[in-house]
Amino acid sequence: MFTADPLIRQIGETEHGAARLAAITEAIREADNASAHYWRFYFRFEAIKESIFHDDAFKAILSFPELLQIFDTHPELEDDFSDDMLCAFKWILENSTHFYQVSRDQIDRNYEEYKRRCERYGVSLRVYHMKRCSYLLKVDKEAARAEYEAFHHCKRDGYSDCLACETHFDMKVALELGDEEEALRIAKPILDGDQSCAEIPHCTYARLTDHYLYAGDLDEAAYYGELCDRYTRGDAEFLDATGILLALYSAVDPARGWNLFKQCLPTYMNSMNPTQRLQFADGAFRLMQTLVGINQEQGDSTFSKAPVLAALPLEKTAEGIDLVQVRDYFYREAREAGERLDKRNGSDYYAQQLSRTIVPVVHEAQALDAAPKRPLHGLTSRVPCVLLASLPEDVSVSYEQMQERVKAGVPEDAELVNCTTDEKGLFVSYRRDGRVYDYALTVIQTEDEVNANAVEDLTEETFARMLANPTRYFLHCQIGDKAQLDYHFAMELLCTVLPELIGVIDAINQHAYSADWVRFKGKFDASVSPNDLFGLHLIGDQEKDEVWITTLGLNVLGIRELEVHFADTNNYSMMADILDHAAAQIVGQGMLPDENTDFGIIYIDDEPHHFRWERKPDDLPPDSIAAQVPSDASSGVLMLETDEGTELVAKSQLLANAESLDYGNTNREFHRRIALAKQTAPILLEALQSIPYERAGVRLELRLSEEQRKKFDYGIELLWAEVTEVRDGVIYAALKETSEALPELHEEELLTVDPEQIAAWFFHPQGAEQPIGAQDAYYLLKEGQA
Repeated sequence: MFTADPLIRQIGETEHGAARLAAITEAIREADNASAHYWRFYFRFEAIKESIFHDDAFKAILSFPELLQIFDTHPELEDDFSDDMLCAFKWILENSTHFYQVSRDQIDRNYEEYKRRCERYGVSLRVYHMKRCSYLLKVDKEAARAEYEAFHHCKRDGYSDCLACETHFDMKVALELGDEEEALRIAKPILDGDQSCAEIPHCTYARLTDHYLYAGDLDEAAYYGELCDRYTRGDAEFLDATGILLALYSAVDPARGWNLFKQCLPTYMNSMNPTQRLQFADGAFRLMQTLVGINQEQGDSTFSKAPVLAALPLEKTAEGIDLVQVRDYFYREAREAGERLDKRNGSDYYAQQLSRTIVPVVHEAQALDAAPKRPLHGLTSRVPCVLLASLPEDVSVSYEQMQERVKAGVPEDAELVNCTTDEKGLFVSYRRDGRVYDYALTVIQTEDEVNANAVEDLTEETFARMLANPTRYFLHCQIGDKAQLDYHFAMELLCTVLPELIGVIDAINQHAYSADWVRFKGKFDASVSPNDLFGLHLIGDQEKDEVWITTLGLNVLGIRELEVHFADTNNYSMMADILDHAAAQIVGQGMLPDENTDFGIIYIDDEPHHFRWERKPDDLPPDSIAAQVPSDASSGVLMLETDEGTELVAKSQLLANAESLDYGNTNREFHRRIALAKQTAPILLEALQSIPYERAGVRLELRLSEEQRKKFDYGIELLWAEVTEVRDGVIYAALKETSEALPELHEEELLTVDPEQIAAWFFHPQGAEQPIGAQDAYYLLKEGQA
């Protein structure tokens, strides 16, 4: 008797792609030998699904007739597998048009057969007309219009694509038929984030990038391209979107395009999908054309020694591979694929696509009279993250030593793609989850002053040592769409290359961290918080009672910095809290929406008010700090939507009283930290009883009486106390703060600490440079090291 369970278990434990497909193929062989028709169909369906989503869709196209033959030959399978049969058939319709190896006659027969089966099972023809319209847009636009009308006359059912995919399809049709305004109207639920799926908004952003790129609007193309890049990340599934991005970067950022090209070239070489290969080759050709032109204009060599180019079937010399050859290679690849697809379709669609030109950017001076099409975008071009590592003055590490350390310490989840040195520095590339991460580390001797603020309990002595050493190690890297994970990877590399470090300064957000902090963030990928990725900068003038506040570090994430104008010496602390709260929300979301679009909420007197941002006002008093501080288009002003309209945050009358801010309702991070402190309080107690320590402290959560609550308009007071001793499992601590709401408590008063009162804590072991806090303890506890 045939038993499928061991085979199913083995398949589930095998990595997606060729390995899992091989395991499924073996299961098919065993099911065929046993004439187990139920499992013959089941495993073939799994093979088609694996081929479509994780390997080569053409394999699915070749094996689908077998699946259909088994289904038709064995009517007893109908009750169990009619849904799977129609689902697989839909995948075949979607993918067969991408392969010129499938004839037009075969495609037409597939559509008619799918239609016949839908009618047999009482299934709506909505999917039939949708997929046929997508195909005919490249063959016969009038026939496509007819299919599109029929699509909208068919009802949705359980076989229909999801709403996000259908909305994307509607938008795509509108663009193909030349109606940009209608396309944007249709796409609004996707662009607003109300509709999404595994492929949307990825494909939507790619399609809009392509449209605006060849419509001559590079600003819009760059905006949607940035969003597309954040979502697709060079994934093999979106190779066509990567090609669109390469074409975009050929016009707006060739260096970024070159990095993306190197990252995705192996994916291209392994892809068997002619349509996706055509799109990538077209973008690669345009990028190479730009790079060759730049090199020739500057009198530089057009040869490159990038190791990834060795995958191309091109002549290699001692100088490397000539980018002229690379350019011509991709031109031939795109043209030949386009010719074959057009010949199959009987149209010139791809020839027209490949003949499009990118219109040069219209400079601002030439477009003064043109009305803006949309509000200013919240995204900007990313800037490299720069981390400065300091070592003890008597320690130096050469590039060759760093190189050896990198090769000996490759993370388990990474593949070392490149590790080279020259007189300029160390260059490292890792591949993780299909994405390449590039790092450059240089050593500079300089006495220049470094602007930074010591954070995370970095001692003054260590900070002074960091700043005193003239030998500084600069790590340059790019923070991508997974900013917190990318920052962790950077810290991880610094720990591998420079284990002697005594501290690190983030030159962008101007934070200075201890070595212990860096090692902790490099070990635990979840330990980096949004607040680690940005800082706040304040400039004040007591004579004017004015303070200007801005974020530092959001530009590294491709997001505009935010400013607060007109804070004063009395409320600047509150304003900084608001800005910090807003920036943390932005980092968590990974992007700042367009100007005047809500992105966060704060409660004031129990009423919700929305964060927005606007451009710097033109009517700022000329002698104000905000007017005098340099600012450009990569920053914006934080606004608050009140009952009276959008106002500069610090000018809002509703914010005159700092205590009217209801942080408890708005700052989830605030509540999370308190909950974490209570959860990890047993670790503090155990440490205090078993480990010698220099200092320890707790923040106590003290509840006010109803009378006090009414008088002071809040119900909880948080006060710091320093631990003095632990006796019989009880923590005793001396108050270091007092409160007007709790006049009975006095500074240095000794209290017994109830673990349920702990809202925050720190523990500084003897000999350790950095104290341990509740968040540190949480991650150590997860790893079983607490």
